[in-house]
Amino acid sequence: MHERLWSRRRERPEASFDEIMERVRREREAMVRVPKWWHMLQYVWQIANQAMEPASAEASAWVKAQKAALARGQPGLFFSHILRLYPKLGDAPPEVKQAVAYLWKNRHRMHYAAYRKAGLPISSGAVESAAKTLVQQRMKQSGMRWSRDGAQAMLALRARLLSDRWHELPI
Repeated sequence: MHERLWSRRRERPEASFDEIMERVRREREAMVRVPKWWHMLQYVWQIANQAMEPASAEASAWVKAQKAALARGQPGLFFSHILRLYPKLGDAPPEVKQAVAYLWKNRHRMHYAAYRKAGLPISSGAVESAAKTLVQQRMKQSGMRWSRDGAQAMLALRARLLSDRWHELPI
């Protein structure tokens, strides 16, 4: 995501701070609709640890197989593996029911292989890093106050600097 933001900035150096932030906001909203990889894996581990000895080699192998199925874009295979562990989901422990309910509710959004192929992030780390690197490190220092125009000018300069385009400034 960070690289995509910089490439857009290179394509449109005249873009205002507001335009860039709007683009970041839209991409962040799209990301929110994707169940985050690590959040989803917490539920997978919850299921494994209820069905097997917690954190055992067997549980680790099962989780690894589920990660592989999801990474290949096979949520159907993933759910069939859960049904093998719990053929009668109604008899499953409450933690498993909660995990399966979350995963099932989000099944239509768990196409991680397609997201990666499209260059979409499956976690929010890249966006958080871009915001921290570009904005927070410079704009939120102790005692700083910015007008909208001043902030836009500073961020345009910071974007040039961090994208190795400082030399393109007309001086």
